[in-house]
Amino acid sequence: MGARYRGGSCSCRRGPDPCGGLEITESVVRAKQDWFLPENQVARSEITAIHYFPSLISFRGPDHKPIMKVRPNWTLRQMLGVADELGVPLYDHRRWLGLRRARIGRLVNRPAPSQPVR
Repeated sequence: MGARYRGGSCSCRRGPDPCGGLEITESVVRAKQDWFLPENQVARSEITAIHYFPSLISFRGPDHKPIMKVRPNWTLRQMLGVADELGVPLYDHRRWLGLRRARIGRLVNRPAPSQPVR
């Protein structure tokens, strides 16, 4: 159990994973966005859903409020892998090839039946 997802929008050449990476361990989810910004991390058990917006990706907590926000450096397919790894639903809030935000997100995946869907 442990996966790394590399962001796709980095153009610098500072080492193996300097400007974007999402690491999932048994206890935390850690996001590193830029080489000059600190990394965000949140307990894996607190994440109940992922919302994919055109300008950010939001990890939601049990109260349906954002607990971690990151830039959309990952594709929807990569975030689908993250949602499967975490066992949470993924909602897509993009319209018209990502140019406009949708109010209600489209459910992209359904988690395993062991976890309730909200």
